[in-house]
Amino acid sequence: MITSSREDILRRLGEERPIFVAFVAKRAPADVDPEDVVQRALTRAVTRLDSLRSPERTIPWFYTLLRHELSDVLRSRTRQHANLSRLATLSTQEQACARDAPDGRLLEQSLCGCGVEIFEELPESWREVMWRVDVEGEKLGEVADELGISSANARVRAHRARARMREQLQERCGTDTLATCMACTC
Repeated sequence: MITSSREDILRRLGEERPIFVAFVAKRAPADVDPEDVVQRALTRAVTRLDSLRSPERTIPWFYTLLRHELSDVLRSRTRQHANLSRLATLSTQEQACARDAPDGRLLEQSLCGCGVEIFEELPESWREVMWRVDVEGEKLGEVADELGISSANARVRAHRARARMREQLQERCGTDTLATCMACTC
């Protein structure tokens, strides 16, 4: 940033907010709240304000952030819908194999009994990161921030959880993928 102050830029973005909301509303499905998308993009803008090289380019720069945020929201929504669709197509017997996750939510991946058991045996810190990133589709950086750990630490926890799951699935079930575990009839 060269000539405009941080406050001027943020004020300008605030003034344009109704236009940003209308922009998102035109592009997002009805079940996506445009205000939420704009708010998330504004939050991202505040943290990345130093990357703005020319204050005259504030609005185009923000539209880029806004488009990326909308893409992220839609991608996450698609992942969640796929998980729910997969759960809905399971037979009653397969649904009976699913157990509650540690925080009371149904394990949407609907693993066979041994897969759920392996997941529950993971250290709590690994389970939390793996669940939120791989099942709920949250961003790794956001999970790290909420847990008060670095992104690198969250990445390591997710990697270790996945590796342990693969290792234990291979050892117990003879498979190393969750997809094969989901097809299991144990």
